[in-house]
Amino acid sequence: MKRGVRWAGVWVAMLLCIPGILAIGLRGNDFKPFFFYVPGGEYAVSYELLTGDAAEFTYRVTDDANLSQYVFFDPPQLKGVKGDVSLQVRMKFPPAPLELSPGPHVVHVVVEEGGPSRGGLTARGGVWIPVTVFQLYPGKFISPVLEADDANENEQVNIRVKFNNYGTETVTEAYAEIDIFDAFGEKKGSVRTEPVSVGVRDTGVGYATFTETRGLPPGIYIARARVFYDGLSSQAEGSFRLGEFKISVADYTEFSFIYQKIV
Repeated sequence: MKRGVRWAGVWVAMLLCIPGILAIGLRGNDFKPFFFYVPGGEYAVSYELLTGDAAEFTYRVTDDANLSQYVFFDPPQLKGVKGDVSLQVRMKFPPAPLELSPGPHVVHVVVEEGGPSRGGLTARGGVWIPVTVFQLYPGKFISPVLEADDANENEQVNIRVKFNNYGTETVTEAYAEIDIFDAFGEKKGSVRTEPVSVGVRDTGVGYATFTETRGLPPGIYIARARVFYDGLSSQAEGSFRLGEFKISVADYTEFSFIYQKIV
């Protein structure tokens, strides 16, 4: 494998065990593209297809919201390939609004080794790219994500709550009240983030610091957040490690065993 190559969604569909499966992969920066749906919007993500020894590939697109027809590839065909090639996956929506239900819609993009399948038992290498197209919820809708940094014993823990606005309206004020629990469910403290405003399709971040760590034993702790925004609420949860676990292992080598036996 080339150094620095990142592999994502690499899979081999094996209906029959046939030797010589090709090593196929992708090089790129975004293996789980995320787009907000906008009528007339155009989106693109670029990769380098690592082809191994294959010379021909087939595109395949599936989804549950009839969005496959808006997916295009550059180049439109992959035949006579020699070496790794640049690949661009594009989505182009019509100006007229589509009837999409609110929330995420995943379009599964597959690039398979070989030509179109003719049925039967085959073994094919390929790569898979899940593309998420998000339709905003009506009104105000915050989807929170909680992140907490690990810390040494008796040191403070930095906590962040990301307020993702997936609604059609701006959120004037969003904040989180966070409770900290140990692995046994015993509450160890509480913190609160400062309020922030969040625009449509934007992400605001609230920060908090848990300082009541003195005397707490090392281990995994849970942070549970109650998120409040313009009269609505949601929840988020994350974890962090405090201190480190130290395990002492006795060194019972063959020499030490014989030495103790002689004595």
